[in-house]
Formats: sequence, structure tokens, C-alpha cells
Amino acid sequence: MHQRDEASSSRYVVGVVPALASAFVLVGCGLIAEQPATSQGDEGGTDTDGSIPPIAIVDAATPPAPSDAGAEVVLPAGGLDGKCIPGDVTLGYYDPDCVYALGTTVPGSQGHDVLFDPGAPSRVVSGFGYFQTDPTIRASDRRVVFTSSFPGVAYVFSPGLPNEGEKAQYARHTVLPTPGCTQMDLRRTLLYPDTVGGVYECTQLGPRYYVLGTSTTFDTVGTKRYVLALGANGAALVRTIGGALSVLDGAGASIDVMGIEPDKVIAARSRSTGGFFVAAVTSSNTHSPRLYELGLDGVAQQVGAYNMRDIQLRAETVLEPSGAMIAMVTLEAPFADGIVRLGIGTAPEVLFDERMHAVQIHAGKLVTGP
Repeated sequence: MHQRDEASSSRYVVGVVPALASAFVLVGCGLIAEQPATSQGDEGGTDTDGSIPPIAIVDAATPPAPSDAGAEVVLPAGGLDGKCIPGDVTLGYYDPDCVYALGTTVPGSQGHDVLFDPGAPSRVVSGFGYFQTDPTIRASDRRVVFTSSFPGVAYVFSPGLPNEGEKAQYARHTVLPTPGCTQMDLRRTLLYPDTVGGVYECTQLGPRYYVLGTSTTFDTVGTKRYVLALGANGAALVRTIGGALSVLDGAGASIDVMGIEPDKVIAARSRSTGGFFVAAVTSSNTHSPRLYELGLDGVAQQVGAYNMRDIQLRAETVLEPSGAMIAMVTLEAPFADGIVRLGIGTAPEVLFDERMHAVQIHAGKLVTGP
């Protein structure tokens, strides 16, 4: 088991990446703030008569330790402490302070069937299918929660075996009840940082949210607000479709945020001290995203601009607990991808370069805590 934080890393720092375009272009700017699609389709999600097949709620066994894990492996406790201890990804437990990645070991594929630590990419865990969204590490027990599509089902992840088939892999996972949605319109699941719970989103009649595990409407959000992140003590960061960015304080009160353009948000994450970190660009400078500290009072304080060098962002970006941005980028056109860490006042740092490893991250995803 290895430990790392912002002050220590064995990765190398980017000087200038020659293959990158000389001008930074933000691809997918504001994607996290876009209104979700209104339909997920029904591919593979219905019986022959067109009805939705039932999903059984089952308990999944605790993931077994791999035979070569070694005596030093200790299953981590839950919680967020600001220190990343990635551990052994094959155990099925993950540190919510770390950022992991989903990719594929199938040559030429653009899937994400394996999860890995970018700092130790030779060790991967199988069990994911292609159609899944917003995997998040549940801080209470360090398990990954994700939502599949076709059909839409919320799961707690348990490690699978390579090449066992998607149906067998998904049978290992624990199904989370989402009775407010049908399998046609369940979109994604969001988690609180300080409890086992969260909310899930349905796309029918616009974004509609329910308390996880029940059909109780998350009334403070309504049908015209898109949830960007959940915070401690029931707080939420939301964007009204076509309108303001707002903070909900847990009691339902809504406070509009000043100083951050709602449709320019790239990534958001709850802060251990309360409130949120938000990464966003401005209309006047879409080439340099900025980090903001956002309080529950709606006051946004700019921390600084990320050092981008020549890096071009794609839509897949997340924030670490420190506020550093982790992003999947193209290191060499057209298809050599990597994962970089972008900080304030520090040079970009390459965490993973797929040209040096068997794992590929085309159409990949990043996985971290709430």
C-alpha cells in the first residue's frame, strides 16, 4: 500500500508537450452544467413485450482479497482526511481522497471495463460495463457507486473477473433501490460526503431528484435545477437550467452565487471545511480555468488560475480535495491520451501516459469521492 499527497509524487512534470496545440482550447466547456438528455433509450432494457424487467435487490458479498495481495494490505476505513492512500484496487475499496481512472485493456477499444490507480496502472480490477455514468467513491465505506444505462440501475461495485461477460460481472454488484425512476429514465447517482446517502436523478419531464433508496422527492431542487455536487449537512450546489448557480443550505434555502458564470462550470467538489470547490472559466477567458472557494452563503472567492501550459482540456475533469484539477487529455495527437494534474502556480504534472502502459483511456472516466 502506498501513500501520496500534493507534496509527494513519483510522476514527472510537464515542461512543454510538443505535440499539443500551441493554443489552449477548452473542449466540452460547461459540460457538467449542461441539461441532461431527456431519454436514455431502451436498448437491452426491456422484455420482448416491451415491459421493463424487474431488478432484484440483493446483497453482494464482501470482495475477497486477491491471492497475491500480500500481508501488508489493510482494508481502509471510511472518511475524507485529505490524504490519498490508493491501496490495492483489486480489493474493491477505494480512498475518496484519491482519483482513480476507468479504462480498457482491450487493444483498439474505446471502453472502460477496468479501474486502476494512475500511479500503479499495471494492476487493474474488472467488473464495469460500457454504459455507466458518474462513478463516485462513497466515503462512508469506500465503495464505488455508479449508475448503468440500458437499463438504468444504480449499483455498489464489487470486483469482477476478466472476460467473464458483462451480465456475470453486474450480477456481483449490489443494486441500490431507486423507486422514483423507471429503468428508462434513471440518469445518475450523487453522494453526500458525510453520510451513506445521496440522491438519484431521473430524466423524465426534466431533471428530477429523489432521496437515494426511496421515492421521496428532493423537493428543494425541483424540476428545473441540475445538481452539480452534494455537500456536508445536506447542502447542494445546483444550477437552474438557463439561470443562476445556487447553493442550497440543507434546510432548503437557496442562495444565488455571484462571481461564477453558471454555464462555465467545469468541475465541482465538496470541501471538508464546508461549501465547495468550483473550477470554472469566464466568458472573457475560456482558455484559463480558475479555482473558486464557494461558501454556503453563496460567496465565491477566487483562489487562482490553473497553470495550463499548452494543455487542452477534454470534458472529463474532476477536482482533488486540495482543489487541484485532474484531467484526461491528449498528450500526442491524435490518440495518445494521458491523465494530468493541474495546480495553481505549479507546472502541469503527468500522472499517467497510456503510451507507456497496457491500459488505454479513450472514452475513459475519472473516479473520486463526492
